[in-house]
Amino acid sequence: MWFLEVPIGLETVAKIALRDVGGLREFRLDKLINLYTPIAKHIGAVCITGLRNMVMPLIKLSEWVQMQRDPSLNPFIGRHVWIVEAKNELSSEKAFTSVGQLLYYEQHFKKDWKGIVDGKAIVYGCDAVDEVTLDVIKSLKTQAGTASWHVSKDGKVASPT
Repeated sequence: MWFLEVPIGLETVAKIALRDVGGLREFRLDKLINLYTPIAKHIGAVCITGLRNMVMPLIKLSEWVQMQRDPSLNPFIGRHVWIVEAKNELSSEKAFTSVGQLLYYEQHFKKDWKGIVDGKAIVYGCDAVDEVTLDVIKSLKTQAGTASWHVSKDGKVASPT
């Protein structure tokens, strides 16, 4: 089961918001979080492994906040997942950025959603990947648990690493 644009950093955003208002009771936490969400980030896609292969409809931020605050609504708690970052092409610069993003996302995902990250992947579309970048992302598969998947123009997926 795939979820797109999963927000992370909500736990940190909530702490910052509560600190900034100094504990004033007339503010509701969900309203405060909306003020601070520009500092939160979004994971391109999260796949819960072992469930039906379907893509969930996009979820509003207010619903994500509610799901994250209420463990009974949290779809990821205790579940095994893959987190995915998508890029149009995989130049050296974008590969470097993607790996950093995935490591950052993994830490916040565990904190916010209490899920178990089994793997991280970069999905890219452009056929032209230089040899140096390919060599680096191949080594990242074993060193950082980061895979890469190439998606061709006709939608076929290949994993060169």
